Amino acid sequence: MKKYLLIIIVLIIAGLAGWLWLPKKANQPQSLITNQEIQRLGSTNKALLSLTYSRKPTNHPFLNVGFDLNQDKAISDEEWLIKNMPMAATRRNNFYFTLPTSTTETLSVRIIASEKTVADINRPNETLESSWNQLAMTQVVMVDLFELAKVTNPEESMKGIIQLAQAQDSSITESGTDISQRPAECAPTGATNSIYDLAFRNGQVDKLPDNPMDLVDQLKGEMNWTPEDGVLPDNFVAGKTRLAAKLGLPIRTEMVGDRQGAGALEKIKNTLDNGGAAEIRFRFTDVGSTKVNGGHLVTVVSIHSQDGRDFIDVHDPASPTGTDTYEVRGNILVGYPFHDGGTYLGQGFIQTWENTPTGTSLDPMTEEEIRGIEKEFGDKPTRTIKVIIVNGRKIPLEQVHIGQGPECDELAHYHANKASVTALDGTKLTDPGGCGYGKVKDIPVEDAQIE
Repeated sequence: MKKYLLIIIVLIIAGLAGWLWLPKKANQPQSLITNQEIQRLGSTNKALLSLTYSRKPTNHPFLNVGFDLNQDKAISDEEWLIKNMPMAATRRNNFYFTLPTSTTETLSVRIIASEKTVADINRPNETLESSWNQLAMTQVVMVDLFELAKVTNPEESMKGIIQLAQAQDSSITESGTDISQRPAECAPTGATNSIYDLAFRNGQVDKLPDNPMDLVDQLKGEMNWTPEDGVLPDNFVAGKTRLAAKLGLPIRTEMVGDRQGAGALEKIKNTLDNGGAAEIRFRFTDVGSTKVNGGHLVTVVSIHSQDGRDFIDVHDPASPTGTDTYEVRGNILVGYPFHDGGTYLGQGFIQTWENTPTGTSLDPMTEEEIRGIEKEFGDKPTRTIKVIIVNGRKIPLEQVHIGQGPECDELAHYHANKASVTALDGTKLTDPGGCGYGKVKDIPVEDAQIE
């Protein structure tokens, strides 16, 4: 009997100890990281840190990053580059930063990503010790898409200026679509992200192409895309509205805020909080100048604040797959890596799903209804599209994209989206390879009217 009594007492003590220990353990920050990678962007001092988490965080994870520059196996206060920065609550985060001046190709780095802030980052707890790592930094190539002189409407242009040279993976999931753009196609690509996201959430994704690039190509035509300016804001709204009607999707698109971004973030956040989707335009200026020289468009994932600071999480068509987080100060985007000058917020675009129960199927709009929408946005009954002139034949710009590589002396040139294109007179022209249908600088772009 005494033996059994002793066992019972031991179990009670063990249970009490466990009860006292569990709350403390639960309050400790738990590491989320399963994979981490650092890349230097070209020959610049800018770098990309990509983190993949074991699961989607329930809230904004907090990021801490430190470099052991003096190789003493510890991170001093001045060696902590980031302290408790709130990131996007997604499975993969991208964060851009300026490399320390003494950076070598292999970095001793301490990375902590946890769902709670870390009070003492030098002594968090044993569950985070695996965040120490020797990371070999890889280098990625950066390329200029076009000279800024080619932008004819810098105050309105949305096409992007710089991107990574190699193709990036695209992600299409119910938790957020992140498609990589082709040169100058940020606007139709960002719009495609939002359309897929809304269709997923409302049970209508079966109405969309299996290949999202097919939707990008359709949007290029509807938005009057050009290689010089990409897409202009008014054409973005009209083109997205027309395509939604064609697909039978009850998506309403509206431009919010002004050219300087005033009022855009508040309306975007309200739209996202109510199940909508949104994009925002970035405006670029040269170093030391306030004159706008071009623009870019990204899909907005979320907007959040921490300790009086505002942050925006985006899917950027020009960056690797993953959610990029930036601090916003007024209308200034802090630390945008793909432009050397200033980066500022511009107009926003919000999309709402108009009162259609989940799973309900709508019929695509009739041509008469589509013409009514065109009339609303000021389009002519005979639709005007952009074409390039190749050997006297008119090829719709929506059927081609821009390539840039050694096959054409690194000069921008036109290739077919698929194996061939169809000119307005019905002639099929196979992509010849090499410089394709010609160099962008040599091929005229004109307006053409179609029925």
